[in-house]
Amino acid sequence: MKKFLKGDDGAVTYRNVEIEFIRGKKATMSIMEDGEEIENIALSDYDEEGEEAMHDLFKQKGFERMSPEEIQPMIEAHAEEKRKEEEERAKRHLERKEATLNNYRGGFEQAGHRANEL
Repeated sequence: MKKFLKGDDGAVTYRNVEIEFIRGKKATMSIMEDGEEIENIALSDYDEEGEEAMHDLFKQKGFERMSPEEIQPMIEAHAEEKRKEEEERAKRHLERKEATLNNYRGGFEQAGHRANEL
């Protein structure tokens, strides 16, 4: 299911589908009509059935897949978004490493300073 929800050949290929990821929440499909939720489906029920079952569910609920010409710009935008997220994640990781190293250096320098006072 994760591949269907996050991949380039899954949910993003359907018209009028928006995906919102909420950490710690189970995956659900909320079907809206005129701003009102009319149906909520637990996607975890389809997890073991695979991607084809997810495609079947979307078709059954009336969602149409986009043409390859419509999908390509979305795939490119999705790839760019993933690239930016990965870049940001790497930047945060480096900042945490630098902060840890600076804390270590600060403690080491204080210990050396105290040793010189003795």
